[in-house]
Amino acid sequence: MKWVTLWSVDLDATGVDSDRWLDWVDEAERRQADRFVNPRDGRRFLARRAARRAVLAAELKLPIQAVRFVAGIHGKPALAGPANVLQFNTTHSAGRALIATSLAGPLGLDLERHLPLGEDLHRVSSAFNPSEQKSLAALPAELQTSAFFALWTRKEALLKAVGLGLSRALDSFVVPVDPGAVPQWFFLDPEASPWWLQSLSVGPGLSAALASTNRVRLDQRDFSFS
Repeated sequence: MKWVTLWSVDLDATGVDSDRWLDWVDEAERRQADRFVNPRDGRRFLARRAARRAVLAAELKLPIQAVRFVAGIHGKPALAGPANVLQFNTTHSAGRALIATSLAGPLGLDLERHLPLGEDLHRVSSAFNPSEQKSLAALPAELQTSAFFALWTRKEALLKAVGLGLSRALDSFVVPVDPGAVPQWFFLDPEASPWWLQSLSVGPGLSAALASTNRVRLDQRDFSFS
């Protein structure tokens, strides 16, 4: 069985004593951060990029500044040169980010913080397959929010693994609705190779999912900016 390292990043825990982690981002990322209306969001963006580069540098045993990226299929980021043997994917929601790395092939990762949906549940779930909408509506009201975000993250993880993002309609394939569904093989397309799809335990009020080309075990770690 293959391994995936899953890093959890508190984007607001960058420290007050030192901003040395800002040296880990490049000028293009700094300019992009400056475009955010809310300075907090700009700093979180830089923290995500800094953590990503630091994690990949550590796993590749390279200086942080030596990590370079290219745009892969459908624009999905990949490591440049021989380093691209290491696969990675990132996701974030509010002040939390996840970074997955592996030598076991492409990965897709998604994280969502639960928001109260209430009467908006029917509207926001309309993008799902009709069978998924029916299953979601049949759940007790107290389970519907967690089920919605479990469903959403599973779909996003699969599409990110393939490199499609939301360019493919969410109603074009079906995933489990039950938040407690066990990890399983999933065929996004009948003629394509399957993906190992699993939900992740990342804390209360959060849903996350990982798609990988192999059945994997997780090595979960906390990232520190210090």
